[in-house]
Amino acid sequence: MCKAGIGLDDLMAAPADPLATCEADVLTHLVEEHSHYVPLLLRLVEPRFLQLMERVVPLAIDRYGIVLRLEYALGHRDVRLPFHKTLSDAAQFSLQIQALLTTARRCSHHSRLLSEEREPGENAISRRS
Repeated sequence: MCKAGIGLDDLMAAPADPLATCEADVLTHLVEEHSHYVPLLLRLVEPRFLQLMERVVPLAIDRYGIVLRLEYALGHRDVRLPFHKTLSDAAQFSLQIQALLTTARRCSHHSRLLSEEREPGENAISRRS
């Protein structure tokens, strides 16, 4: 296995995530004002990860998507729901979260998002690690 490293100069030169300064506010707003969206977003999670889940918590948001923490009796799993497009500025967040919610509404109760079975013309969200 090949391990790649990044130097301090490269790290310092990398652009900051456009949501870095507002992530906590956005997560708080989601939980306090729009908690009804969280179960909808769960439609985008692979169904096997939902088995025995006791609670879900929005954990992080960055330029690539939103991370949900799925909590179980004996641990947790973090699942990233990638945006359709990587954000280049914070103003794009609203459009991308709405796109995720639209995709979730089109999904049946069990997710088809991460499987290869999609209807013709249906938008697929690519996985990010």
